[in-house]
Amino acid sequence: MNWRPCEESFSDPLMRAMTNLIVPHEQRHPDLLPNLRAASELVFASDYSGEHSESPFQVITYLLATNESIFKTWNPIRRSIREQFLKDGRRFAFKNLNDQSKQKAVVPFLRSVDEIDGVLVSIAIHKAIEPFAKMHPFAEKTAQLWKPDVWEKLLRIGHFGAVLAGGLTGAGQVIRWMMDDDAIIANERLQKAGGNIISTMFARTCPRPHGQLMFGIASQMDDGRLAEDLVAICDLAGGATAENHSVLGPDLLPRTSDLLVPIMAHRSTKTQILTAWLSSSSSRLQKLTIAVRQHAPGELLLSIGQPEMRPDLAPVGAPLWLPPDRGWKKSSEWWWPNQ
Repeated sequence: MNWRPCEESFSDPLMRAMTNLIVPHEQRHPDLLPNLRAASELVFASDYSGEHSESPFQVITYLLATNESIFKTWNPIRRSIREQFLKDGRRFAFKNLNDQSKQKAVVPFLRSVDEIDGVLVSIAIHKAIEPFAKMHPFAEKTAQLWKPDVWEKLLRIGHFGAVLAGGLTGAGQVIRWMMDDDAIIANERLQKAGGNIISTMFARTCPRPHGQLMFGIASQMDDGRLAEDLVAICDLAGGATAENHSVLGPDLLPRTSDLLVPIMAHRSTKTQILTAWLSSSSSRLQKLTIAVRQHAPGELLLSIGQPEMRPDLAPVGAPLWLPPDRGWKKSSEWWWPNQ
């Protein structure tokens, strides 16, 4: 079992709910999660999707991976992809996959990400759940630094991140958390206060001694877009997850794991490509999607809603299977020149 939180963390209700969800699923699927405890340093990246009012779900996506696989294995491949397709330094983003350079690059980029030793977790949170602020008695003076919706977002990001780290990391590991620019860290004062709040959550939810927990903002890194590409992995996965869950809707989501619920409505070509990638299992990077809804007052319902491609949708290694959105047909010829 690679999900092994320490016993002291079970006083946290979200850790108990996550453990009750993951443990039986991991028993049925032993390769569900990687073993990251042997690494001395870990990279933690996060990004957020579904922020627009039409989406019933807010999606927080985390990438937790070994430092060595990021820098020694993935980064050289990433740099060669950028050299071939994105020499001008353009950023990957789900909402901006609208030009042929990015469309040509996205499948090679996703294939390169599969070489990372880690786990990619998208958490789709139904926006109607009770506020996390009820679970966190931080001083009112601290909460007032943010607008109420931004404060709630910070608590969700920090709490779910602390739970994932608590279940998958070990004592003494250094964790470097990379975030994108966002209202929760809009200035230096909020960056410091937000870091303190998340560190407090780590101490409560993951009480074993860590080597160090450090935070960084991707856009401020001078690293050839490495940090921004790490965050982009989360952005791409989160964007597809948000569209999938929005098309399906909260009422049709399975209330238990391992149930198949087909999505009959049309989804964008980019979401179909990303969903095919998220459903692939033959890679070092493990991928997991978790839906969060309200079960009862004070109680959340968590279920694993892993995307899966069926015969009407081909895997990511095959030619496009439905009439693609504008521009994607020509771009796909770079991935599968003989189609």
